[in-house]
Amino acid sequence: MGMRFLLISVFFLSLCLKAFGGSVDELLLKKNSSHQNTKMEKMLIYKLQKGNQISKKTFLSANKHFRTSRELAAEKKRYETAQIELARESRIIESMLSHIKTPMFRVNSDFIIPVQGEIKSSFGSREHPIFGIKSFHTGIDIAGMNNSPIVAANDGMVIFSGTKGGYGNLVIINNGIYAGSSLSTLYGHLSRSAVTSGQMVKKGEIIGYEGSTGYSTGPHLHFEIRLNGKPVNPLNYL
Repeated sequence: MGMRFLLISVFFLSLCLKAFGGSVDELLLKKNSSHQNTKMEKMLIYKLQKGNQISKKTFLSANKHFRTSRELAAEKKRYETAQIELARESRIIESMLSHIKTPMFRVNSDFIIPVQGEIKSSFGSREHPIFGIKSFHTGIDIAGMNNSPIVAANDGMVIFSGTKGGYGNLVIINNGIYAGSSLSTLYGHLSRSAVTSGQMVKKGEIIGYEGSTGYSTGPHLHFEIRLNGKPVNPLNYL
């Protein structure tokens, strides 16, 4: 059925191209201007265009190749959409934090890491290893066991506990005044929160559990520190 559909599709495509004065070869050249064709694609289209028979092995290999290409294209699109979503949510959070009324207390102790684990992604510009898409990472990603307890990096007041787009389940804590600026910590992709908005928390207190909600490829904590709403490198404070 799949092979018959492929043959019919190519035959129909050829008829359409002829009707508009084109050819499969011209289509390949046009497509090549934006996407480089593989030898597999060129060979298969050439054989079908000439009316040659193709082996079952060739067809299955081609079908697997096309399916993989479609899956990669779809995954790239999902990744691009997620990055746009995360950037939009980041701007919303920045605006929200820049307008909140900061509690009248000062950060007077060192910050602690919210969960023990390996830092899988650092703060700053990064490039996807396969898609080559560049983006700005507003925090650090700390890998750990799923549902590991997440603790507050410092004393403060919970100003948000809920779902926030690509961040998934998110907790934001305002930690007061630090070096003359309002400082907040963000804990994203939680499996669930353990606090509510308006709640005061102490450094080391459990505020949620590690998860993979929102745009996430696996269990980890996305941790941010923001000054007056703007993200800064958390490693400079831990």
